[in-house]
Amino acid sequence: MGGFRREHTIAFLFQSFNLFKLDMETHTVQDRINELEAKLSFAEDLIDELNRAVYRQQEQIDLLQQQMQLLHQQLQTVMPVEERDLRDEIPPHY
Repeated sequence: MGGFRREHTIAFLFQSFNLFKLDMETHTVQDRINELEAKLSFAEDLIDELNRAVYRQQEQIDLLQQQMQLLHQQLQTVMPVEERDLRDEIPPHY
């Protein structure tokens, strides 16, 4: 009967060690999952912030293009296109 008890105790210890090892692995996996979730949350926040920045920049680009088009139209109104003689454009050293 003493041998049975000893084998049973060894089996129990071995099984307990495996459960402890499994628990440690699970804990490590859980830590990794938590870390990945934190990184994902940070990445999502960063993407949202970058999207807002791109949206604001596109609004500024659109406004600048409208202003440039308006200035171009005003310039065309103030300075109409003249017919030019190519001889007037020849540099004086020719």
